[in-house]
Amino acid sequence: MSREAEEYAEKYGLDLFDLVFYGGEEYELVVTIKPALLDMAREAVEKAGGRLIIIGRASEDKVIKVRWGDEWRVLEDKGYQHFTTKL
Repeated sequence: MSREAEEYAEKYGLDLFDLVFYGGEEYELVVTIKPALLDMAREAVEKAGGRLIIIGRASEDKVIKVRWGDEWRVLEDKGYQHFTTKL
């Protein structure tokens, strides 16, 4: 996270974890890549001017766990829904 995000959360009394994972404003592309293809994918992304950052691994678990500070937190299935209408 950027220092600006931390400052924003503090200024407005927001939970930084919620802001980062459920805020809906900023995003990054997340992909899965077979381990055997990782080097080739990294080279292709760098050639296009980007950077591939490994953030985890796929498993058979039915939950997404996030390392947050000194603890593991479960990422809930919530967030900004672009095309829903709340009545």
